[in-house]
Amino acid sequence: IDRTAEKNKEFNLELGSLGYFPRKNKKIIWIGISRGREKLKSLFEDLEENLAKQGFHKEGRELRPHITIGREVKLDSEFDIIKQKIFIEPKKIQVEKISLMESTRINGKLTYIPIYTRNMLSCR
Repeated sequence: IDRTAEKNKEFNLELGSLGYFPRKNKKIIWIGISRGREKLKSLFEDLEENLAKQGFHKEGRELRPHITIGREVKLDSEFDIIKQKIFIEPKKIQVEKISLMESTRINGKLTYIPIYTRNMLSCR
């Protein structure tokens, strides 16, 4: 993480459109990334290479950047119909840190706990 953060500059992402991952009879609803995907992909590949040098295995599946907004969602209409009714504001998100997060359930609720964080190079 340190090596990757030391040679990558902060950048902006912009929210994109809604999507979902199927999970049995439910869905995981997410918002994709419309701008900054290539910079995020490059950062991911650089981090993966640096982790591989330390003995960690590469992910093996393609990066699908998203922000989860709902888990185990049951829809009462088709997703495409619902998607047409929702406007996602094109909000910018500043990417300035790399964080290692632990995903764990606390009292049945999925919780993300930061284990280690490192700032990237500032553009300011």
